[in-house]
Amino acid sequence: MRWTPVFLSFKGRISRKTFWIGLGALLAAALIVVTLLTYLFELIRPDRPSDSLVIYGRLAILLGVWFPAAFAVLAILVKRLHDRDKSGWWAAILAAGSFLPLVALVGYLVGPGAFLLEPNPFLQILDLISLAIAWWFLLDLGFLKGTAGPNRFGPDPLALAG
Repeated sequence: MRWTPVFLSFKGRISRKTFWIGLGALLAAALIVVTLLTYLFELIRPDRPSDSLVIYGRLAILLGVWFPAAFAVLAILVKRLHDRDKSGWWAAILAAGSFLPLVALVGYLVGPGAFLLEPNPFLQILDLISLAIAWWFLLDLGFLKGTAGPNRFGPDPLALAG
């Protein structure tokens, strides 16, 4: 199996097995990158953690890693949605639901004095909603069978593997 289309293409269908392997590979890569970035942030942190150069450096590195990873995750989600005979646009719901927790993460990584470090009940409710959406996607895409046989998005990936 060629893995490049799994991570870079929004066309076609993938099986549950490919879905889990793809997400696992991205998770492993994310853990390695986060570990390296955490170490790097500690190396470049001056005596003043609110120094603008450090803040912008952290944001640039975070966004430089986040956008390619988000693209790969969306590609996997869209193809798995296609296997369930659903439009890939459903992935936009998950992307929108995950945006606010990302804003909170950026606020945390920026450092002390960031705008989202204090608990906010409204954001906590949004986090719960985004968590519910994520669980729904995980259960639907990760555990339920895809459409048997070809559908409007392509041939059955299980038929191609066999």
